[in-house]
Amino acid sequence: MIRGYGRSQSPQKSIELFNQMVATEAEPDGFTYSYLFSGCAKAGMLREGEQVHGRVLVSGYSSDVFVETNLVNFYAANGGVRYARQVFDDMGERNVVSWNSMLAAYMRCGNVDGARRIFDDMPERNVVSWTSMISGYARNGKCRQALFLFNEMRRAHVEPDRAALVPERRHSFSGTHRIRAQVVVRNNP
Repeated sequence: MIRGYGRSQSPQKSIELFNQMVATEAEPDGFTYSYLFSGCAKAGMLREGEQVHGRVLVSGYSSDVFVETNLVNFYAANGGVRYARQVFDDMGERNVVSWNSMLAAYMRCGNVDGARRIFDDMPERNVVSWTSMISGYARNGKCRQALFLFNEMRRAHVEPDRAALVPERRHSFSGTHRIRAQVVVRNNP
């Protein structure tokens, strides 16, 4: 139920349900905390999310990579890239999703150089990593870098996800249509 409310048009209800859950002395798990962070991020509930963060620290879920990644997303969505980075740096274990979350956080606030440093430091990349950088470059007017990285992705034998690149049509720079055309030709022999 907390997950459902967190994804709904009324994500604040996930916090209400969580408070009811805690009042009955039911023990939340890592999934519960992760869904709460998502709901708080969606609703812009910084104070509530910080309170959930405190509970995570007390309850011992602060070393759960799934919980910590959602915490990175929460802080990034609420304009706190600095706090997101602090959580990221303190993580004992990171996976490609954690790295992608931090990369997206930098891109969301327009810090292309910070995103690129994350991208370069990633021990593993997936199609989301590549397309996040490419679309971030495009959104920030760095067309040549977007095209260069797209070609680098292809040389790395990473299959582009058509859906991830098609939205770039909205950006008005000359290379956009070439990126889209390359993806369509490659995926539709």
